[in-house]
Amino acid sequence: MDLSKFFKHTVQQALGNPLIIADRFHHIRQVYGVLDEVRREVQRDLYKSARIKMKRSKKL
Repeated sequence: MDLSKFFKHTVQQALGNPLIIADRFHHIRQVYGVLDEVRREVQRDLYKSARIKMKRSKKL
């Protein structure tokens, strides 16, 4: 199922206390989202030249 808090809450209200299982797509999507937040935080702390070099790098 979709892992949004609203959807999870709605399913729990409608069905009681079901076993909620995340599919691979939604799980990986959450992992990539967290990794992207970390990447942006690291880039914010870099000097401009290093930030540009990191942004152009395909191997992070």
